Amino acid sequence: MEKNKLIDLLNNIDVEFVEYWNDNKMDKSEKKEAKIFSKKNFTTKKKAVLGLDIYKYSSYKTKKQNLIPFVFDIIKDNAISYVNQVEKTFFSNFDFQSNFISTGDGGFIIFDTPLHAIIFNLYFYSALHLFNTGHSYPKLSRYLGELIIRSAITFDKIYTYDNKYYGKAIITNARILNKDKLNRFLVDNNFYNYFTRNFNGIESLQLLTKDKVKKLLQMDENIDSWFIYKEKSFSPEILLYNNKRYYYIIKSRCGGTGRRPGLKIP
Repeated sequence: MEKNKLIDLLNNIDVEFVEYWNDNKMDKSEKKEAKIFSKKNFTTKKKAVLGLDIYKYSSYKTKKQNLIPFVFDIIKDNAISYVNQVEKTFFSNFDFQSNFISTGDGGFIIFDTPLHAIIFNLYFYSALHLFNTGHSYPKLSRYLGELIIRSAITFDKIYTYDNKYYGKAIITNARILNKDKLNRFLVDNNFYNYFTRNFNGIESLQLLTKDKVKKLLQMDENIDSWFIYKEKSFSPEILLYNNKRYYYIIKSRCGGTGRRPGLKIP
């Protein structure tokens, strides 16, 4: 909600200035009014936050340092282009611009679930790989050298105010990235528990059925995703059981350069 609207609502239960207030205690009715105002107008929801950070950004020389935020945007935009082409199920009508918080040398992207966050993270690293190998902007890539970007995913409370995001999920994510000195992909305990409870562990994603995804995400439409394979896509030695339960399963397809049939490289 916008600030002006919140002030109008607040004025219904409170006053901006008083001559003197010498009582630090609130009576029950005052406390209840303030509590209702907070609960009603600052709704807190659990969201997944993907944090992306340029590793050792400050160690770059000035001539390269000023290019890196621009290059980060190129890589992010390419990753968004990929998911818009081939991940219509998971990112249909998703507004990346309004859900992105820039930090200059990286940023945070707010997703509904950790599943969305980890899928986009894979596409982001596919786009990063294209840049580092010279498939995307080879002259700029050679000039900068290998660009290392580390990431973290957290799953916790988020609230919005005046079209901006705040909350524990972002704070925790920033702390994880700030403290990590070994360039690792890290997640918080809530992320781990999400996959344990919903998918029998993150390792089981490769055996996830389409029905499970539809039920979890409360979807009615058919799944349109590169992460979904049909059974006939596998060789017989990979399919151990001829079971309809495994007719559609999730499988990573983002490795290598990301060059796949039908995917346009920006």
